[in-house]
Amino acid sequence: MTRAIYQAQISDNMDVANKFNIQFSLVGSLTSGVKPIRWIAPFACTVVDTNAALGTASTIGSSSGGAIFDILKTPATGSTAVTLFTSSSKFITLTSGIQGGTTTVSVPDVTAISSGDVLTIKVVDDGSTAAADATVIVSLTGA
Repeated sequence: MTRAIYQAQISDNMDVANKFNIQFSLVGSLTSGVKPIRWIAPFACTVVDTNAALGTASTIGSSSGGAIFDILKTPATGSTAVTLFTSSSKFITLTSGIQGGTTTVSVPDVTAISSGDVLTIKVVDDGSTAAADATVIVSLTGA
């Protein structure tokens, strides 16, 4: 039995002042659903863009032909999680056969993150059983 490993880490983006990246790593074969990995915002910040990459490229999936990711935000008040994207067409998408990063960076519609908000990753479509070892990056700016 193979177990998936999930982790989140933060790094500075040295190219832009006050910009940092949250990297969500999903190690192992992808499965659809919300993942038990989260990042709690220590201060208010703004999402600038998002990106993703696969260690093992996907093949034609159930509906999309690739791996699709969503980013959910649960407010610090504990209310229901909401997507950062207002349309599923804006989700982070790696088309069939794409192994590296997305060819276009996805900019979410909801960008304001408050102190205490929680970000999680949802695999909307796993592409196929061949897709594995995903990295989803959320770039933010802070005060």
